[in-house]
Amino acid sequence: FIHNATLIGGFMSFSLGLGFLLVGLSLWIALAGRRWQVPVGMGCALFLYFAHAIVLGSFLLCLFAVEVVKYVGEGRKPLTPANLGRDALRFAALLVLPVALFAGTVGTHLLQSDAAAVGARDSTPVLLLKEVYWRLKKLTELKQWGYRLHDMLAPVLNYNTLLDVATLLLILGGMVAARLAGWLRAAPAMMLAVGLFVLAFFVVPDPFFGTYFVSIRFWILAAFLLVAGTDIRFPSARAAAAFAAGLLALLTVRTGVLTLNWLAYEDDVADLRRAMERIEPGRSVLIAWAGQEAGCCNTREFLLTQPPWRHALVALPSLIHLPSLITVERRAFVPTLFSHPGKQPLTVTQPYRDRCMAIYEGVPVDVRLLSRPEEATLRDHVEPCPHYIGWRDKYDYVLVMFSNVFHAAGLTPPPGAQEVYRGTVFDLWRVER
Repeated sequence: FIHNATLIGGFMSFSLGLGFLLVGLSLWIALAGRRWQVPVGMGCALFLYFAHAIVLGSFLLCLFAVEVVKYVGEGRKPLTPANLGRDALRFAALLVLPVALFAGTVGTHLLQSDAAAVGARDSTPVLLLKEVYWRLKKLTELKQWGYRLHDMLAPVLNYNTLLDVATLLLILGGMVAARLAGWLRAAPAMMLAVGLFVLAFFVVPDPFFGTYFVSIRFWILAAFLLVAGTDIRFPSARAAAAFAAGLLALLTVRTGVLTLNWLAYEDDVADLRRAMERIEPGRSVLIAWAGQEAGCCNTREFLLTQPPWRHALVALPSLIHLPSLITVERRAFVPTLFSHPGKQPLTVTQPYRDRCMAIYEGVPVDVRLLSRPEEATLRDHVEPCPHYIGWRDKYDYVLVMFSNVFHAAGLTPPPGAQEVYRGTVFDLWRVER
């Protein structure tokens, strides 16, 4: 499950936080009834706050499941106001430091940003109900099952859909078979947590505080908890060896697919670096892309025309975020920097702030719209793109992604732009004034 959608998508802080969530959860269970449980839990909560806010919330959800199960079954904890009050105070203690830090730093900026609403597309009081309705409606539409399959593949997402489907079926089929054979035991608290994560998939808005791809993370969390919350005991050493060999073979194949795609991706990185060599330090670089259809990124087009290593999360072009290397290696500004208040520690100052992307943080428009930038001021009826207006006065260069499509269509740079580098998938134009 380590090779999942968040790893492929580059959500490294979330991926790191997943591992520490399991460590913190294990410590909480191991220290049950001891005076060090709450202090250690507070330390874990603080660490997870810095790792990722969604991981912190998921950690608390897991602890909630652990504590709730104690009130059920034989030898259960008496359900009294005193016990409930004591548990509520323990949970409040876990949140003291994260809430104080959030209120004094991120929270202040977040309230002043366009992500202040829980769902960036909708801030109405009935947002939660609308989100549940929308997701259930999508489940009933046959044409939407391609997207639902994508969500379900999140825990095993790689670069080969057929292999991902086979992996998911093997894992789920194996767990069901082991359960029916009496080889698999499940911890009630962890199964409750898995159920809560499945419920969260339907009720948590996406986007959430301006963060996208929130829902798929709950499937990944559920997958890790299925491993952490189950214990498999084989009837013989031979059966255990066969099971281990099968898992190793599956992991080897999946790692091989991952490695081959990442090696191919190196050519795209090298192409960008050749273009970057022509950029003078301290300049501004506008990012655009070239597709067969002018407008916002056509994800279906990328699936059909580009190799798998240029996709992230199945449909999102992974090259979109690669140009951020320009800021790191050439000290030049690009508008696709991750600088959204409430999500990132990077702050962009004026005069560059007005040129930054807003909610999406890095989905440029088609390069053909540079000839008519007034049509790029509202993309998908969601995000204003004011930085495209007057681009010749704001930027020194234009970096074009998927330039192979641009040249295949027989297109040329717009007036005011001169080609200084032509690559495999990246072109660089100098803006003439």
